[in-house]
Amino acid sequence: MFPGLPNRLEYIAEFCLASLVYHSSFLKATLSPQHHLFETPLFQDEELLLNLTTRIRTGDGCAAARIRPTGVPPHVAILCEMKGLKDGLLESRAIGAGTVTYDGLHDAIRACLHDSGFRRVPADFTIPDCSVRHVWVLWMCGNKSKQIPPLRRLDGRDMPNRKMQKRLSQLRVAVDDITEHSRKRRHGQLSWATVGKLLRKKAKTTSS
Repeated sequence: MFPGLPNRLEYIAEFCLASLVYHSSFLKATLSPQHHLFETPLFQDEELLLNLTTRIRTGDGCAAARIRPTGVPPHVAILCEMKGLKDGLLESRAIGAGTVTYDGLHDAIRACLHDSGFRRVPADFTIPDCSVRHVWVLWMCGNKSKQIPPLRRLDGRDMPNRKMQKRLSQLRVAVDDITEHSRKRRHGQLSWATVGKLLRKKAKTTSS
């Protein structure tokens, strides 16, 4: 269930996974949309997250639970009320200033129009240098927090420059080969760009 994790830690990992699933709504409302947690397969696959949510069992009334909650300290409720008051004051000041709406709308229009090209990715979009496992998540699921659709749905016209068009083409070659064949070497530890270069080199050697 947890690749690369020692067996003695799987018990802890199960509770960590359950905690992430149980608090997923809180994490989405509290953390920044750019947080790396939301780039994991758990948060990119809404169907997976929903299925896991139905399997969560809390300690209240659950005889199988091996951990019992100790309760929430009284000062936590006071801190929550103070935070709510602070957020309300900041929101009132932002509305009264009248400048936030214009700047936010201006940036949103620029990002959507993208030089009148109506591309599906931002103007500063780049395909990251990351592991094959990570780029596979981007290829299949995209990144909703950064408003990036699944990379498999993009083509060269969506890329902001020639370099990204070439990288998308290289990524497509790598993914197509990985999908068709299961290599013995551990691709999850390599950069997808490295895998793409190895596949191109293999193709040239075969053709010659």
